Amino acid sequence: MVYDASDPTAAPRARQRDHVSDAWMLAEAETARRRTPEPGAVRVLLLPHRSEAVDRSPAVVWFAPGRPAMTEALNGHVHEAQVEAAIVLGLARWGHAASPPPAPGWYARRHAMGLALHDPTGLPFAGGLIEVPVGWTTTALVSGVIAAYGVPAGSLPPTGDGRRIAQLMSAARRLGLIAAGRVPLRW
Repeated sequence: MVYDASDPTAAPRARQRDHVSDAWMLAEAETARRRTPEPGAVRVLLLPHRSEAVDRSPAVVWFAPGRPAMTEALNGHVHEAQVEAAIVLGLARWGHAASPPPAPGWYARRHAMGLALHDPTGLPFAGGLIEVPVGWTTTALVSGVIAAYGVPAGSLPPTGDGRRIAQLMSAARRLGLIAAGRVPLRW
């Protein structure tokens, strides 16, 4: 069963992190990452943004693994290992809150073929190929980025269907399958 952040009986257990479980989850996530190092293993999705000058909402990028690494933790709950690793490293489980909190040390970086999400050690946590529009980059530089990593709750559309992508992200957030934080965009 996936942890539901809205379940008040489960919340106290979630706050009491088990460091042995955390270390094990980080190892599971690293194993999963090494199994799928090829480009395209993680889909990078940019959610639509408003281009009005008065709008200061951040740009949103979602790193969605092509093959989730589902694993059972010591407490019996089933999780996606890399989502849990992102949480251990400082991202927040993004549930019902309108915006996730800042994630110190994390940042997004553009590269010639797309975007990468870097963890507090400076290593790329996830990245993928995508054409990044100038408007998205401008919004990200001015207002920051909500960087999310997580498993979609359904099949992702091929490209460009921002409304469908936003619906899938909302569903995944309700299920506790998204880790996210407000991060800067670095060049």
